[in-house]
Formats: sequence, structure tokens, C-alpha cells
Amino acid sequence: MNRFFANYRTLCLEVNASYFLGALLAYLLMDVSASWLTPLAGAFIGSTTFGGAVYFFSPLNVAEQNDGWFKSWIKSRHGHLLVGSVSLLGLFIYFYSRSGDESALFWRPYSEGLRYDVMLFWSFTVALLNHIIQGQKLPRILGVCLWMGVFWVAPWYAFFNGVILMLMSISGFLGGIAFFKALGMAALIFLTKIAATMLGNWFLVAPKSSKPP
Repeated sequence: MNRFFANYRTLCLEVNASYFLGALLAYLLMDVSASWLTPLAGAFIGSTTFGGAVYFFSPLNVAEQNDGWFKSWIKSRHGHLLVGSVSLLGLFIYFYSRSGDESALFWRPYSEGLRYDVMLFWSFTVALLNHIIQGQKLPRILGVCLWMGVFWVAPWYAFFNGVILMLMSISGFLGGIAFFKALGMAALIFLTKIAATMLGNWFLVAPKSSKPP
């Protein structure tokens, strides 16, 4: 039980300034490109941008000597708080300005309702693979490729982030989807990420060498 509560990395993946910054940039790029790109092409660009922000600006990645001033600053506590707050405000303004606009790029999937099975399956899968990539200290570019691999679903499901999903609901962006349904889905996202993190820890534990009889 102590390990369950001590694992703060799952919470960091939900309340993470790099996630909010990446989502804001991704949705803005998708919106701008909607007039000359197909929705899937725009989603690919947006997901690539989101993955880049998450894996190159995340405070979960330890600062390196070759980090520039911005990367080092955003990984600091004060930078994380400021960038996260500004990005959340920007996301809320964007979603609020698009609420009720059925011609918006993202409105059509939401008008049909979010599917629990899609949200929870991909939330678990992405969290598990992400945890393994970080735990094995694999090249961060693999994290970007991970988000590129789910570009066709991630933007329309809030990049599997409960905080961003709740922002969509509060701003009225989700249309007919009730607030408590979005709240329940956000809670389930968090629980699936905890489960994925615990399973990832189990995968990463080195097997104990058996003693000779």
C-alpha cells in the first residue's frame, strides 16, 4: 500500500505543465491547419507537437548539461508552475471559444459522445509504454514516436489526460456530455494510469537470481 501512494510519477503525468503546454500548442496547430489539411493530417502534426513538448520539457526528465535555458527553466519548480498555469488558462480560453461551434475541428467526435472503452484502453496502454520508456531510460524520441502512433485518437480524447478532459467539460466544449460523466471518466483515467504504472514497475523489476540448492 505504501508503494501505491508513494508512486508520485502517475500524478505528475496528470498534473504536468509539459502536457498542458503540448496540448495547447497541438490544438492551436490543428485549428490553424484545419482549412488546408485533413483532420487526420492535422492530428498527426498536433500529436507530434504534443509528444515533443512532453518528452523534451517534462520535469520528469532530469535536466541535462546541454539543456537550453528554457528547457532547464521549465523543468524547475517555479517554471513548471508558471507554464502550467498559463497553459491551463490558454486551454480553457480555447475550449470556451470553441464551445457550441459545430463547425470546429474537434466537435464532430464529441457530438457522438466519448467512448469509455477507447479512452481507458489507450490511457492504460500509453501510460504503460511511457513508464517503460522512462524506466529503461530509452531515447526520448521513442516517447515522441509513441504519441505519433496514437495520433488518430489521442487529440479527440484529450490526450488521455483527466485534467484536460475536465477543462473541456467545464468550458462547455464537450456539448451534451454531462459534467459528472466527464468527472467519472477523468477519475477512471487516473486509476488506469496507476494500474499501468504498477504493472510497468513489475515489468522493470530485475528477476532475483535463484540460489543453488
